[in-house]
Amino acid sequence: MTIYFRWFSSTFTVSAFLFLTCFHSSVFAAVSSQYCGKEQNYISLSAEKLQDAALDDGSDVGFTQRDLNSDLTVSRSKAQSVAIGFNFQYTFVDFDDSLTPMTNGHLHNWNFPVGVHRKSSNYRLDYYLAPVISVSSNGLKNPDLLDHDSLQLWAGATYRKDISEESSWLLGFRSDHRFGPYRVYPVAGICWQPNEDWQLQLALPDFSIDRYFSNGIKIKLFAGPEGNQWHVFSADTINSSDFIYNAIVSGISIEWQLKPTVNVALDVIKHSAREFSFALDDGTQVETNAQSSTGFSVSLGLLF
Repeated sequence: MTIYFRWFSSTFTVSAFLFLTCFHSSVFAAVSSQYCGKEQNYISLSAEKLQDAALDDGSDVGFTQRDLNSDLTVSRSKAQSVAIGFNFQYTFVDFDDSLTPMTNGHLHNWNFPVGVHRKSSNYRLDYYLAPVISVSSNGLKNPDLLDHDSLQLWAGATYRKDISEESSWLLGFRSDHRFGPYRVYPVAGICWQPNEDWQLQLALPDFSIDRYFSNGIKIKLFAGPEGNQWHVFSADTINSSDFIYNAIVSGISIEWQLKPTVNVALDVIKHSAREFSFALDDGTQVETNAQSSTGFSVSLGLLF
């Protein structure tokens, strides 16, 4: 069983049109793992591809992902702002011919976060709710198949209190499928910005260090959990089951601020401690690990 403490222990093909991932960027989003960043309206697209890796039984699995994300402040006052978002993630898990999962591996996640951000002179409180649809492609093609098993509700709250002008502590919780099965888990750590060149998020379960340069380049180190649970259907849509994936994602990102409203990034990433749980066509349940895999992500974001 995967628990949130586990993260601490633990080719390259990209299309030219791809854009920025909110999970590894510094922009604010209701469901972002960046607790120390500032609010930012944005629209982004992204893609990543991992090298094929071996499962426990010796078969291979491929993994690619595409994201469309947005975050828009719809109400703002001195003490509070409200933001809404739309996030779409398409994941393709490609098993070799030795395995016949119930799903064809085309997995979709649609989430619609609503976040509220309250602040005073020395603290900030962020909280959000996000209704989610998480299904295989044939579930989207047949909306009558969608039921409570296809729906999720993510939530979270983080309280950040200033210690000094350079640092603050944060404490909160999140509830979602980043660890595969649904988990409610704590968020805790320190935000430290010793000067304008550095931003450190020394937190669990999401760790990051940002280094800013005067030429508009930022280098970022990051680590944190990533995963989901999708409700999937057989080709004839008669049978259904859950497909679960989780891993620890770490890497380095180089981000260029081309203009005040445009940035582009290249990430080198690694998925480690990878776990899959899914049903085969005949209903047999499979739980297997995959070897660690490295890959790349290319992205560009529009900020406003």
